[in-house]
Amino acid sequence: MSPASAGQYTWHRLKPVGGIIGTADANLKVRSTDEFAIRQFHGKSTLAASAATPNSMHGILLIPFKSLATAKQRLAPALNAQQRSQFAEAMLGDVMAAASEVRNRIDIALVTGDPRAQAMAREFNFLVIEDTRNESETAAIEMATAWCESAAADGYDTSIVVPADIPLIRSDELHRVLDAAPEEGMVIVPAYDRRGSNCILRRPPSIIPLRFGNDSFVPHCEAMRRTGNELIILEMPGIGLDVDNPHELELLVQSEGNTHAQRLLRSWGFSGHELGAWEAAG
Repeated sequence: MSPASAGQYTWHRLKPVGGIIGTADANLKVRSTDEFAIRQFHGKSTLAASAATPNSMHGILLIPFKSLATAKQRLAPALNAQQRSQFAEAMLGDVMAAASEVRNRIDIALVTGDPRAQAMAREFNFLVIEDTRNESETAAIEMATAWCESAAADGYDTSIVVPADIPLIRSDELHRVLDAAPEEGMVIVPAYDRRGSNCILRRPPSIIPLRFGNDSFVPHCEAMRRTGNELIILEMPGIGLDVDNPHELELLVQSEGNTHAQRLLRSWGFSGHELGAWEAAG
């Protein structure tokens, strides 16, 4: 096994049941990779289609989404405004399709004020938590977290947050995140560059505040370390790729798969070969 690291957090890669599982360094209170691999090996993963959730979880998956009209401004060197809106909608559809396959275990809610996105959520029979301020992903999740723990929401004890721009996400990855949930603590899946936080399970939902951005992964791990509760770090290739910059369009186009977002880019003639020049120019 070869070690990987982000800041001071180091873990070892192994591949039980097709996934990449890792833990942070020995100074953190974490579940060991060997223990988790054995647990999966003996058939307790939901890849075996179990509908049970660990420790009687009452959970909700939150997908924050700002606006189709102003989506993905950083892709402007590669896509015009109409294309960016269409691409953002395609990615959102991919994320919602994957999320719909774990709805037998947790509730799903879209956090947005965008009318088209709300309509898509209703097509999937998801909950809609209306974001009237439309300030940021961080503000939207702070508002949604307060609602999740309120009496109106019947007190969810667990929340998962995934962004709307990870089109390669797979339902089996979400199942593995749920399987890894500690009794109290956090499961986090970093972005492919180990800078961002592409999936966060918190139990309870307000155990730490979330602050999203390009370098949120290590601060989120640090915040959990300070609580003394369990931290589990998973690396997953589908969840790991978020598309914010032109060179990530290249990564998406060249990845295996046939998601809505991939098909859309290919229909526009993107092969991935021409996109690397933007990264070099930027």
